[in-house]
Amino acid sequence: MSFKLLICPRPFLRLLRFIITIVGGIAGMYKHNTNVFVAGDLFWYPKHRQPWVKQAPDVMVVFGRPQGDRRSYKQWEEENIPPQVVFEIASPSNSITELTNS
Repeated sequence: MSFKLLICPRPFLRLLRFIITIVGGIAGMYKHNTNVFVAGDLFWYPKHRQPWVKQAPDVMVVFGRPQGDRRSYKQWEEENIPPQVVFEIASPSNSITELTNS
């Protein structure tokens, strides 16, 4: 690991600002609707007892689930409702393969 990664290089900070802006904007739009869950950079586990099947979208929105803090989004504990809106923020260093796989 390089020292530059430890001091948070600019691309990371730019990504973080995008995530915070998107999460804050969407959460603000739905602040009076307590049945919309908005999260950033949170693990989403869609299948019970298969922890290797997971994603960590930069931003996700789940309609029909209550707001609140979670350590991860375990779909089987959330009435089996998957995220309906997902954002992945690309950086210039991302390859087409990386973007397709995420």
